[in-house]
Amino acid sequence: LATSKGDQIRVMQKIQSVGGGSVLRFCVKNFSAHSSNPRISSILATSKTLPLSFARSRMFATSEKSGDQSPAPKSQNIVWSDSLLSTDERARLTGCKGATIWLTGLSGSGKSTIGAIVEKQLIERGHLAYRMDGDNLRHGLNRDLGFSMADRTENIRRITEVAKLFSDAGVLAVTSFISPYRRDRDAARATFEAAGLHFLEVYVHVPLEVAEKRDPKGLYKKARAGQLKGFTGIDDPYEEPARPEILLETHTKSAEACAAQVISYLEQRGIIAPPGGGPARSILPVRCPHPSLSRLAPRRASRVPSVLGPYNQALRFSSSPLRDYVDRHSILVI
Repeated sequence: LATSKGDQIRVMQKIQSVGGGSVLRFCVKNFSAHSSNPRISSILATSKTLPLSFARSRMFATSEKSGDQSPAPKSQNIVWSDSLLSTDERARLTGCKGATIWLTGLSGSGKSTIGAIVEKQLIERGHLAYRMDGDNLRHGLNRDLGFSMADRTENIRRITEVAKLFSDAGVLAVTSFISPYRRDRDAARATFEAAGLHFLEVYVHVPLEVAEKRDPKGLYKKARAGQLKGFTGIDDPYEEPARPEILLETHTKSAEACAAQVISYLEQRGIIAPPGGGPARSILPVRCPHPSLSRLAPRRASRVPSVLGPYNQALRFSSSPLRDYVDRHSILVI
């Protein structure tokens, strides 16, 4: 907080300079605990004269225009660098339409199992897909986070940003996270919607007693014995999604059936093509440096499928090394 009059003026001028089309809310947690401080009271009193609305909380600046609820960047003097391609243009040129399939549910509900099956089936059908699992990311990107409420929120914020990049690049991101708090999932959805990207919330539902009976990691047993504090479903809440795009009842369906339900929904939304409906994505024409290809292409071009990848079995190259090269690189022969 600015404590001098000069600092107050500079802060207010800076805030006014970012006004315009979006209204910013600045918040300070536990305001009542500090309201007796004369310096803070002076700053807050001055803020009332601004043409911007101030809520008194702590460190979040949110834009009503974008719905972004991420913490304001700590870095200064940073400017967003726009791509020369929009998301739609990139999808049209690459033939790859991205989306994030957000699997949420209790531990033991089957999120990781279903996510792995969905990823495998999408890739087998020729789509770019990648699964991000909660435990896996805590081995690397989120290894500095625990399971407090604040750390859980930061965990979801980070994976939201990573999945958004994947989706924008045309990858089908399959995320498997408990993500117990509704506000965090809603913030993730708002981030995707503001960027014009697909966000599909998939509630992997199972009754708590069934999840406890499964207990694949032995975590429920530890939580019941008091050895594990803050465990979702036992002494920390799981807030069910209000309106998920997909509801999977894993206590009545197999993991394979649930995965098929997800794939079917992607087809219905037009994110992927149904079987027999043609390839869902195409590979851009590329010039192959392989010496055999330039000699072979003029004679065989009419016999080569326009899109390779999952359809390489249709090739009839007499040269096995060349066929293997094309298989590896998904090359369109021109």
